[in-house]
Amino acid sequence: MKTAFHVRGRFRTALRFFLIVGILYCGAGALNAQIRVSGKLLERDTKTVIPFANIGIENTTIGSLSDADGTFRIEIPETFENRELLFSSLGYQPQYYKVSELAQAKEILIYLDPKVFELDPITLIPEKAVKRKSVTLGNGKSLLRSGQLAYDSIYAGSAIALRIDKKKYPNLPYVQKASLFIAGNKTPEFKVRLRFMAVDKENGGVPGKDLVEDQLLEFSSIRKGWLNFDLPRAYRIDETDFYVVFEWILEKKDREYITETYETYLREYPDRAVYDTLQIDGKEVVDIQIGKILAGTIFGTTNSKSDLENYPTFYRNNSFGAWERSASALSAKVEIGNYPTDQ
Repeated sequence: MKTAFHVRGRFRTALRFFLIVGILYCGAGALNAQIRVSGKLLERDTKTVIPFANIGIENTTIGSLSDADGTFRIEIPETFENRELLFSSLGYQPQYYKVSELAQAKEILIYLDPKVFELDPITLIPEKAVKRKSVTLGNGKSLLRSGQLAYDSIYAGSAIALRIDKKKYPNLPYVQKASLFIAGNKTPEFKVRLRFMAVDKENGGVPGKDLVEDQLLEFSSIRKGWLNFDLPRAYRIDETDFYVVFEWILEKKDREYITETYETYLREYPDRAVYDTLQIDGKEVVDIQIGKILAGTIFGTTNSKSDLENYPTFYRNNSFGAWERSASALSAKVEIGNYPTDQ
């Protein structure tokens, strides 16, 4: 039997956390045969590895990440053999490959070309000519009683996005700081990737293209509190609204550890879980609710009516998965100002 865990949850009270764990059973045609694609991502010119690249089939449940050493492995149902698998990393040109072609090779080397960027023009302003201004936007509540935890033992690339509305501040184009509230962490060290995305107004206002091509990774071991991202520079974003996006970076070993932790708990304490069977996309899924945080990193959220109205939040379950509206508002904030650096 093959199992795949899909976990998403939120605190209902200060001490109670629900994990929704979907187990997909192989049996009676519940799952199609799988195509296993594995290999390594490299930069074409330097032949250096590309870590934590997004890999997947757009707007499907098939998506993952490369590990720190650039290696990847992804399982794809045969029903997707005529679709294209997308390999993408910030700062590189994306590459598409037909699944059926990749299935013919045992080990694959995927080469990505760096993007060529035009430098923005530099404007020199006398220090006394403009008074420095800055403002903090977003959901800054930290006395949280809720959180989001997402992972999948087979796939990866889950992310959650908070919409930032800066229509009232057209003269503050520079994003200078970004912070995410960690509601709880059961991992010795975790990794989060920060992204800035445009609002895709043609597709319901979901997160769209990346506005910043830099890799903004933060490594931390904090148990609870605000995680501040050390931006290498201020980023100019002229859009009136945009998304600040936080991506769970879970390598294969991380996903296996979290899966094993919950599987062990369920075997040892089966009476502490509540089971419910659902039909999703024609497959039988067993949802399991567990009132305990065992592993992983929980991003803070709030879910009052005003928060949901003022802080639209979307999430996706894997790399290139479809964005869906969240039932809670992400606790994150950015600082924007009218100057590009502190110097």
